Amino acid sequence: MEVKMARRLLGIVLVAVSYNYLFLADSADPVTIGLVWLAVAVLVWWPDIVRFARRIGIAK
Repeated sequence: MEVKMARRLLGIVLVAVSYNYLFLADSADPVTIGLVWLAVAVLVWWPDIVRFARRIGIAK
């Protein structure tokens, strides 16, 4: 349970940092960094994404 909560907290932090770089930055360099942070967040949350997709019937 603690690992799951830590993974969710890490994902939330990664998404927040990604949002900061993607939408609050002015140049192209931070956008690239933001996309990398967002990709890392997806990797962190991947098991939860798959579980949710299975629950609603999108994935098998």
